[in-house]
Amino acid sequence: MVPQTTPGEQTFNITLRNLITIGGIIALLVGEYIVLQKDIEEAKKLPVPIQPEVTRVEFEMQNNLILQTIATTKQDLNEIKEDLKDIKKKLYK
Repeated sequence: MVPQTTPGEQTFNITLRNLITIGGIIALLVGEYIVLQKDIEEAKKLPVPIQPEVTRVEFEMQNNLILQTIATTKQDLNEIKEDLKDIKKKLYK
């Protein structure tokens, strides 16, 4: 039974169930913190990944390939336009 309070009076009740819940939450957070710290220490021991260096020759080759692909696509597009013109001429004759 909850004790009666007057409007100016405040009560604060902590039950055993509340204490157990708070203790469980604290234990869970501490456990997660410990696991996180172990993972961080393990990650510090791993070797640093080597960043691949792109040489000037590789860059030029890749750039030329891209430019060649663009030129080929442009040529294909022009051929498609010509074919479309031929189709239109035949269709509207």
